[in-house]
Amino acid sequence: MTKQTLDSKGYETVTMQVGKITAKVSGVKNGLNTSTYHLKVAHIQTIFQIYDDLSRLVSAYGELVAQDLQEFRQVGVNIQQTDKEVSK
Repeated sequence: MTKQTLDSKGYETVTMQVGKITAKVSGVKNGLNTSTYHLKVAHIQTIFQIYDDLSRLVSAYGELVAQDLQEFRQVGVNIQQTDKEVSK
């Protein structure tokens, strides 16, 4: 299920098939099932860590995009003002 290797720079790389790991959790059909047995899946902490890291990355990217959009709008305003001044 997991494959552990070293990449060309010597960093440890672990490859997992997330679908197989989480199938046990996602296959629960009874939403009222309050037992925790179906949550005892190997590597589930790793999956949660990856999800958390990706969520933070997307959030940071969204903040940067919002800042860039504000800067582009300001540039647009400056261009319009410059055009008005030149045309006088």
